[in-house]
Amino acid sequence: DEGSGLESTQDGDDDPLSESGRSSGRLLDMALTRTGSLMGTPLYMAPEQLLRAETTARSDQFSFCVALYEALHGVRPFSAGSVSALVEAHARQAPVPPAPGHEAPKWLRRILLRGLAHDPQHRFANMDELVAALESGENRRRRSYWMLGAAAVGLLATLVPAVLEVRSANAQAA
Repeated sequence: DEGSGLESTQDGDDDPLSESGRSSGRLLDMALTRTGSLMGTPLYMAPEQLLRAETTARSDQFSFCVALYEALHGVRPFSAGSVSALVEAHARQAPVPPAPGHEAPKWLRRILLRGLAHDPQHRFANMDELVAALESGENRRRRSYWMLGAAAVGLLATLVPAVLEVRSANAQAA
């Protein structure tokens, strides 16, 4: 699988990233991984993973949110030319704005931004919590449609008798 993984060692923090977000290191050229090495596609890695700090389920959540952001917005949330520049982008830059025509609802953007927080403690506690937030937001949207539909039915139920009464009065006057 072409996009399955890359390697960048501690000495390779400034390893240039290609346009696809992959470093120039080659996973298949290595006999074994080494302690402190990075495995994966850097543009999808959580900041703590790039810094070789402890990774948790919140790190996976960050990667998931990068992929979801890209799928929804047509661009990756962070862009950089090297691993060290990517770490800096995570810490100091807001995510790249959506590509034209790829805007997502505000509730969904808020969830994504929380999942992309630089500090893992500001992300959801786990993937279940993130998925629950996504489902809740979707259900909220559906409820809004139902409420809008119910309001329209209520308005019609009020207006139709009034219109019929006016027509009846006009017909009797003529």
